[in-house]
Amino acid sequence: MKDETQQTRSNGQQRPGQRVGREALLEAVSKEQALLARLDREQGDARTRLAALHAELASLGAEREVPRTSAEKVKLFRSLFRGREDIFPTRFESKKTGKPGYAPACRNKFVKGVCELPKVKCGECPNQAFIPFDDAAVVGHLTGRHVMGVYSGWPSCRYSSASSRRRSVRSEGARRPETAGSTSR
Repeated sequence: MKDETQQTRSNGQQRPGQRVGREALLEAVSKEQALLARLDREQGDARTRLAALHAELASLGAEREVPRTSAEKVKLFRSLFRGREDIFPTRFESKKTGKPGYAPACRNKFVKGVCELPKVKCGECPNQAFIPFDDAAVVGHLTGRHVMGVYSGWPSCRYSSASSRRRSVRSEGARRPETAGSTSR
């Protein structure tokens, strides 16, 4: 066993025709075990990074499909704009001044003998028949029968509004000091 003391290549593999001694084999085994341990650690680290990437992707939310049916569109609208369920405003334009505004949607609006607009404001009318914010009202908005607004229904309100016609820009929440601070400029 004259060749037992011959050295192995630097990568730990035996040259053809060479014999390797016990010490050299033990060293090669140790190196391979260390390599496997390092690879196990790297694999664990890669799995941790992959799990974090999956979690981040999930936090962005699933890709939303474009609503195709009327029911899907109504559902999407109601998920984005939510306020009071018992009442909603519709847009109007003053015949006198031409200025736009919003007033509660009412079944009795402009019904002769029942509605006394513009003498009696909707909030003071004894014949109020306000229309609830429901799927039919949303369909009316989406089909152009009326322009719908939303009365905030704290705390379920899901929108913010701002007016660019005035120097002061305020969010709807700023009008309620218990929920938000002033954003006046």
